[in-house]
Amino acid sequence: MIVYLVKSTILLALLWGLYTLLLENEKMHRFNRFYLLAALVIGLTAPLIQFEISPNSPVAGIALKQVDQIVEAPTDLVVESISPLVTKAPAFKESSVSAPVKPEYNLLALAMIFGYLAVVVLLFGKFVFGLQEIYTSIKKGTSITWKDTTLILMDESVTPQSFLKWIFLNREEYESGKIGDEILEHERTHIKQKHSLDVLFIEALKVVFWFNPFMYGFRNSIMLNHEFLADEHVVTHVSDRKKYQEILLKFASSKGKSQIANS
Repeated sequence: MIVYLVKSTILLALLWGLYTLLLENEKMHRFNRFYLLAALVIGLTAPLIQFEISPNSPVAGIALKQVDQIVEAPTDLVVESISPLVTKAPAFKESSVSAPVKPEYNLLALAMIFGYLAVVVLLFGKFVFGLQEIYTSIKKGTSITWKDTTLILMDESVTPQSFLKWIFLNREEYESGKIGDEILEHERTHIKQKHSLDVLFIEALKVVFWFNPFMYGFRNSIMLNHEFLADEHVVTHVSDRKKYQEILLKFASSKGKSQIANS
């Protein structure tokens, strides 16, 4: 297990470092999304793959049996030369009664396992609480159909955000016209491109691999890539890009953001 964790951490570090150095600043947002998700899968599964070589299969044109003979030849020569000088020690009879073996427990290992499980339970509870919070908001808010999505108008102060098929908005800001179609289309893009599935995937991995610092780097990169994808779609449908930028900056400083929603 320790070997797997070390290998997966090193591989994830290399893949994330490659992304930040070569891909993050490039305008290939669709490819970047695929790369980030594929890098997570490869980084966590590649160390589990084992390669087995048949004893009779040749390596570089030489049979493994011949390699063993070449390697063992000097050892056999040394053994044959010193065997006459070595006298066999008299064999001692094993006692018929063996002492009972007491099991040894590694207290440090047990403490680390319980500590790991405690954090997993805590993060899983936080993850479930986030889902419950979204479910409660859907029940409490007012539902309005907009295009092929559902708007949830809330009395609480909330940044415009989306999760699965719902867009969560502050009721007063929506009814007063402060939330324009640009913001709604931005959140609708998150829904159409199913960004919530990426978020659920990385959040589930964080629960299990919470100790891996690169999980948090991947999460931030995935969330930022989602925003680039949504902006890329919206700017092709708006005439005043500067106004759209000002609207984004205004809502980016708002409060009331969910951990598992795109905001």
